[in-house]
Amino acid sequence: MGQKILFYLTLLFTMTTYSQVKFEKGYYINNKGERGNCLIKNIDWKNTSTEFKYKLAENSEKKKATITAVKEFGILNDSKYIRSKVKIDRSPTDTNTSSYNRNPEFKEEDQY
Repeated sequence: MGQKILFYLTLLFTMTTYSQVKFEKGYYINNKGERGNCLIKNIDWKNTSTEFKYKLAENSEKKKATITAVKEFGILNDSKYIRSKVKIDRSPTDTNTSSYNRNPEFKEEDQY
């Protein structure tokens, strides 16, 4: 009996699950302020992105929108991304090319 429990526990903890990234209902707002409903590929952005993929309908082809063409996009009841200008420290991280300046070297960029 103990060996069966151990066997099933081992199976339970060694099983891996796979998930697919899917297109979910969302929207985008272009630079003219026009809102479009679409299906957005939800990759659950950890880092900022400069583009996203979307479809206008379930069976239509994938399209790509960039940060220069879209000022906001979102996945309904989940997340919302708004373009804004931010200052990001782009100081060299390589110690061989670092400057002697202690202050951060900010550069202004568009980010979601």
